[in-house]
Amino acid sequence: MCQTNDEMSYVIANRFTEDEVLKLHDLYADYGANWKVIGMFMKRSGPACRDKWRVTHQELGSSVISVVS
Repeated sequence: MCQTNDEMSYVIANRFTEDEVLKLHDLYADYGANWKVIGMFMKRSGPACRDKWRVTHQELGSSVISVVS
């Protein structure tokens, strides 16, 4: 499926910065999986924060496992 330029701009505009990812993980440490509250702090939707946390958490877990192995 091909995306239009408008759709691609929207995706790029909504990417998380490195600082936001760090803040997201800090908020998760403080609030657990309370994505609604985390979303309010991040000024993003709860599900967007949850999904980003899951992706980055899996990536971190993979890199830790590969370093330990």
